[in-house]
Amino acid sequence: MSVKVDYSRIDGALALACDETPEDERSLTVFVRTNSPPDPEQVRKLTTAGVNVPSGERKIFTATLSPAQVAALSHESWVRSLKLSQRLKMT
Repeated sequence: MSVKVDYSRIDGALALACDETPEDERSLTVFVRTNSPPDPEQVRKLTTAGVNVPSGERKIFTATLSPAQVAALSHESWVRSLKLSQRLKMT
């Protein structure tokens, strides 16, 4: 991977998924948590990465990202954490 992931900001499941997925394959469904509602520049960076940013004062967003995009976002100081979304199991 050309950009190294800041592993302190991602969970173990996402770290493993990033290691097992081609760098440019957008197949990782993740939760992106920010420290505060994003400002316009942060919204631009999130939407450029493919994160859906609805209007309002939200701090948690969902997106389908590639490992390269996860790595890039993991280095943003305003991103608190990235977590792999787990599929719900119906019993």
